[in-house]
Amino acid sequence: MTSDKEQPIMPHLLRLALSVLLIAGFLASAFSASAQTLQLRIGKQLGLSYLPLIVAEHDKLIEKHARQLGLEEPKIDWVQLGSAAALNDAILSGSCDYVAGASTVLTVLWDKTRKNMDVRGVVALGNFDYALNSANPAVHGVADFTDKDRIAVSGVKLSVHAILLQMAAAKAFGADQWDRLDHLTVSMSHSDGMVALMSGHSEITAHLTTPPFQDLELADKRIHRVFAASDVLGDGGATILLFAANRVRQDYPKLNQALIEAVREADQIINTDRHRAAEIYLAAEKPSLGLAQVEALLNDPGTRYTAAPRNIVQFAQFMARTGTIRNRPETWQELFFPDLDVAEGS
Repeated sequence: MTSDKEQPIMPHLLRLALSVLLIAGFLASAFSASAQTLQLRIGKQLGLSYLPLIVAEHDKLIEKHARQLGLEEPKIDWVQLGSAAALNDAILSGSCDYVAGASTVLTVLWDKTRKNMDVRGVVALGNFDYALNSANPAVHGVADFTDKDRIAVSGVKLSVHAILLQMAAAKAFGADQWDRLDHLTVSMSHSDGMVALMSGHSEITAHLTTPPFQDLELADKRIHRVFAASDVLGDGGATILLFAANRVRQDYPKLNQALIEAVREADQIINTDRHRAAEIYLAAEKPSLGLAQVEALLNDPGTRYTAAPRNIVQFAQFMARTGTIRNRPETWQELFFPDLDVAEGS
């Protein structure tokens, strides 16, 4: 028979075992949370608009600035996305923590998520003079398009290219005719749109796109430029930027700052060493361009790599007027988290 003094041993052992399991579970949970803070998923598209991220990936600039802020080196998954709609879905679904895309995609997300996810801009990558090219010799302006034409954009009604076309239509036909060409637009990735336009065997007769795709198209003598973003917006072009939900920024504030600093350094590298930046881009995306051609594109005055956004308010207020968004921002700062400190913006 077991003595009275021996009886409490088993409950003590059970309590000890439970305590060990609880501590182990806590540590596993803490380790998992720590692992999450050091892993980033960043979505982007192809093209020179995303060069700061290409340079940041090549030179491990995000990892560098994370270390300088006292963080462990993060693991970064770079996710290649093909359209404005894919960027939108990546943020809303949580499949990407940060996404790089045009200001119009951000503006729609900002408008939709103000009371929940609170998606806003983190830092601009640069501003670009996007262009509409056509293989139809009869098209010299937007008023020349007919129902026989089809215009490739990276996302109908949502992408910066679709909104830019609407702004051009409003300018050409009148403010109430902003959607007059919408029925001609077709959603295609930049690379697919270029191939379709240049093939000569597609319904696509025009393409509103980004460098280097717009420049590769013009190498074909059958293709000509109809208009550029600067013809519609004035100086500054359209902005590509990095954006995220507020939860990501709040959970990992130092990592968010590391991203901003990494983009700033990448911009500086591009602006001071075009040759090296061109080499990095060619190695990453392997376009049908030579080194000298890429350097020339980087020196184009319409291509500006800077953390400061341009013409975001002009786009957003047009989108509010046409009903694409419900809320009308008055300043570019409304669309960004307050972490970005730049002297200029619009």
